[in-house]
Amino acid sequence: MAVSLRDLVAALGGPLVAEVTDAGNLDVRVSTTALVDADDLTMGLSVGARDADLYVLVGVPHGVVADWLTSGARRRADRSPNGPAALFVKDVSVDEDVVQTAIRRGITVVRIDRSARWERVYRLIGRLLEAPSAADGGAGADATDRDLFSLARTTAAATGGLVSIEDERSHVLAYSASGADEADELRRLSILGREGPAAYLAQLRAWGVFDRLRAGPTVVRVEARPDLGIAARWAIGIHRPGFLGSIWVQEGRGPIDPDTADVLVGAAAVAGRLIDRRLRSPGVYDDQVRALLGLTVDDPDVAELTTALDLPAAGTCAVAAFTPAPTIDTLALRAGALHPRATTTGYGGRAYVLVPAALAPRLLETWANGVLDHQRGEAAARSRAAIATAVAGYEQAAPARRELDRVLDVGGPDVARVSTFAAARTAVLVTEIVDLLAERPELRDPRMADVFAGDAAGLRLLEALRAYLAHPGDIRSAAAELHIHPNTLRYRLRRIEELTGHSTTDPRDRLLMDLHVRVHDRSPTR
Repeated sequence: MAVSLRDLVAALGGPLVAEVTDAGNLDVRVSTTALVDADDLTMGLSVGARDADLYVLVGVPHGVVADWLTSGARRRADRSPNGPAALFVKDVSVDEDVVQTAIRRGITVVRIDRSARWERVYRLIGRLLEAPSAADGGAGADATDRDLFSLARTTAAATGGLVSIEDERSHVLAYSASGADEADELRRLSILGREGPAAYLAQLRAWGVFDRLRAGPTVVRVEARPDLGIAARWAIGIHRPGFLGSIWVQEGRGPIDPDTADVLVGAAAVAGRLIDRRLRSPGVYDDQVRALLGLTVDDPDVAELTTALDLPAAGTCAVAAFTPAPTIDTLALRAGALHPRATTTGYGGRAYVLVPAALAPRLLETWANGVLDHQRGEAAARSRAAIATAVAGYEQAAPARRELDRVLDVGGPDVARVSTFAAARTAVLVTEIVDLLAERPELRDPRMADVFAGDAAGLRLLEALRAYLAHPGDIRSAAAELHIHPNTLRYRLRRIEELTGHSTTDPRDRLLMDLHVRVHDRSPTR
């Protein structure tokens, strides 16, 4: 998958990346990489290597790199197979003259810490390029990077620590970026592909930390070892259902969030799905979730999809929908803390959560409010959610999701910030009736046009009608809302009756006028 060079370098971050020479093309997208040695450059690259966007130069002396740049590599703009976007090199591989030559040819040079193991660097780059991006899955901006690096970044932001995700053999799979002076020796060596301090690893075994991580998804607090330069940590095992690895949060300069234990529970659940998902084709998982919720197909094969998604074969479930869509990675983490097998996806500017269990209404409502409370920016003020707490079987997940979308389609103060379809049914139905009336002009009364004229007289009549409809039969309350005398309001209502032929005291006429006012208020040209 193509990612920008800027995002790739940022994800690798410290301590791997020592320096980046910005040749002005950090926004170029790269999708392929090649591991290149001195013989490749002097004897000619293979076809596959020549087509790569990014070269990892292993053990190539700077003189060979200089000769190759001068004689063979051309600008990326030439669309030449010999024109990579970036070179990844060790500090000792190239001198400043080589770097300047690369820059002149539009090639970014990324210097890697000299202690890093090349196989570690190459494997991490490949993993980042393989991760699904926002362009995949057919949902545009709704489909966020769902890889382990993204989860590590999200977990780091939620905990305030430095996060690394390891496999069952304690090899680092992904990590969050950090400042060069924040990572302790254990984290630095682990990311560089070198084993951590033997004395500390032995201490972890003696404390039974690894045994506890393998036993189940329990959060473990590990004390600092100042004598070894090791900071305090939190850790949790990743299980689905067997042991797949672990997540570690190193305490940095700032305080650790008090909810770190809950965050790690959610992160472990998400990591289990992500590691399991790596065996699938990119984008398939999200496609399956969207299909089960009826977002991309009208009649999903529920049995096949629940099997593919490894969901329980039967039983009730819960569904939640959010608008505008929160960051999918953050939502997935919070959903994992709500239930270890909760599934998230984004589609059409909204986000959805499927929980394979019935939940207490108050629990799901409190959780949804917590998600909304963590929204940031302009979206926070208009963020809303709709929930269904006990859906009778996965075959009803799609109909339940459609009802939730109907709730979110209702704007204004008529629906609570977090609501159910049952609670919002009246507002939903009135809104849909008004929408139908707006689409069918033949159902509208043309005599109401004078009330909606838009001139000063029309505006006074319209505001009088709005106030009266809000206080039917209560002239004094309606007049007080408008700050006018009740007799003035009576005069304006009589004028409306003369223009429209409707009686303001007849319930059917009032209903018709109310619907027309709602259609008018929804019009973008009013």
